[in-house]
Amino acid sequence: MVHHKVALMSMVIMTYGKSFGLLSYLFNDIPNRWNPPNGLLGTVYYLSFIFSTFFEHKSLFKLQMTLCICSNLLSIYLAYLLYYVIRNFCVICVSIYVINFLCLYEMFKVYKKVWLVQQNKKIK
Repeated sequence: MVHHKVALMSMVIMTYGKSFGLLSYLFNDIPNRWNPPNGLLGTVYYLSFIFSTFFEHKSLFKLQMTLCICSNLLSIYLAYLLYYVIRNFCVICVSIYVINFLCLYEMFKVYKKVWLVQQNKKIK
């Protein structure tokens, strides 16, 4: 059990724990207020995603789909960092990657159900 806590903390403490390590890589001296922790970014992402599911608007759907694709790409990046760079395994991190994939899967189901049906109605 302690091993999983160490894996999670190693990911959070390292430079990859803030803004996915990307801003630290691009800019050397970035202030902390412009370099938010991944947990904060994830919380804002999931809350906005959950809130936006109550509305059906085409531009909002496109934003949701784009965010889902980006979150899955970031999950692949973070999984690579976790396994190959940090050389560790974190159950919490992997479960978040699975949740991101399931969100994308659900978005594709909604796309096929709602938006493609509407397109077929417009064509007829």
